[in-house]
Amino acid sequence: MSRPAVELRAPTPADLTELAENLRAQDRAELDAAGWTDYAAALDVATKTSRWSRTALINGELACIFGCAEHGSLLTPNGVPWLLGTDVLPRHRRVLQHYAKRYIAAMLQEYPRLYNAVHAENTVALHWLKRLGFRVHPAIPVPPNGAMFHTFEMTRHV
Repeated sequence: MSRPAVELRAPTPADLTELAENLRAQDRAELDAAGWTDYAAALDVATKTSRWSRTALINGELACIFGCAEHGSLLTPNGVPWLLGTDVLPRHRRVLQHYAKRYIAAMLQEYPRLYNAVHAENTVALHWLKRLGFRVHPAIPVPPNGAMFHTFEMTRHV
């Protein structure tokens, strides 16, 4: 079996539209729970507020778009990693895990702490985060809908 071809590049407007139209069910549910019903707008905000973002194509198919926004202060900047994917993503999670670890290491070089929140019903993402080494905290209700979200974090080892 040959290794899938992976292409990582800056997202294009067409990538954002394609992902918004083909989000995995759990990612759609997470955006809905967070109050985002316009998925294209959510992706536009995510990419524009991130210091960087990347589109991942597997064998030419859009698998996901991910990035890292900055939050905190000049003295204590934190990275806010995020990822939204299509149904292509779970079929290639092993090969993408290799790239994810590399990008997480780069994020930790820039930020001493990475954190975000994930919908409690997004079991695929929760498993992925734990496998990558993030600490996942108990779920709490989050506005605007009171849906349950877990915060997750990783800190740079000094």
